[in-house]
Amino acid sequence: MITVYLDLDGVLFNFNKMCAKFADIEYPSNHAFTQEGFWIHQFMSEDDFHKMVMSKEEFWADLEPFPWADKMIDIADEVTEGNWYFLTTQSPVPECFSGKAKSIHKHFADRDGLRKLIICKHKELLCHGGHDFLIDDLDKNINNWKKAGGSYFQWQEVTDDFDPKKISDRLASLKVYLTSIKNIYV
Repeated sequence: MITVYLDLDGVLFNFNKMCAKFADIEYPSNHAFTQEGFWIHQFMSEDDFHKMVMSKEEFWADLEPFPWADKMIDIADEVTEGNWYFLTTQSPVPECFSGKAKSIHKHFADRDGLRKLIICKHKELLCHGGHDFLIDDLDKNINNWKKAGGSYFQWQEVTDDFDPKKISDRLASLKVYLTSIKNIYV
């Protein structure tokens, strides 16, 4: 049996759009983000970002899911027969914990969201081999997961208006890959 861990910020939730809203800057259109640090740091320092954005509970509580979030969860649910979890890291402020919990409850209460929410700085601590599968957007998290021996699928963060055909193809690839990992660990 495999276990799937779904990252929140940048995979299921539109982190950069909320950053743009809180920083009062224009959110890009039809854009794929790179791994060159946080996109928002082009517009403000890390210190200002933490003061203005990340320390506000409403920032985390008001995160909106990407249009494909439910489909990605459906794939994880179908392939694992319900053995999936939300796995997210936290910024070092209590508002992040409570805000993420509120956002999960708001958008995924019907999926028993709060009981499936894991907040952990070092995601790789939950990896016990190839049957543990991480879907994440950050190189650092993927690399640490690989070192722990886990399976993974790197999801590049994109804007919510990104080419729907490319998103659909990516989700189809995810399902095929997840199914192949499941077949190994039957």
